[in-house]
Order: sequence, then C-alpha cells, then structure tokens
Amino acid sequence: MRNRCFRRFENSKIYFIKVLLSFTIRTHEKKNIIIVRFKS
Repeated sequence: MRNRCFRRFENSKIYFIKVLLSFTIRTHEKKNIIIVRFKS
C-alpha cells in the first residue's frame, strides 16, 4: 500500500516536471519570436 502511494506520488512529480518544462519552452519560444520581430 505504501509503495503504491509512493509510486503515484513519483508519477505526479514526473508529470508536473514535464508540464513545467513544456510551459517554459513555450514561453521561451514566444520571447524569441518577439525578439526576432523587434530586431528585424
């Protein structure tokens, strides 16, 4: 029982990290697009 709860917690942590990474990548892409437009 305890192991199953721990595994679920690990999965949620991995999911959270993936979402965070995708979110930061998306915002960085938007910033880069804005910077490129500003330069040109």
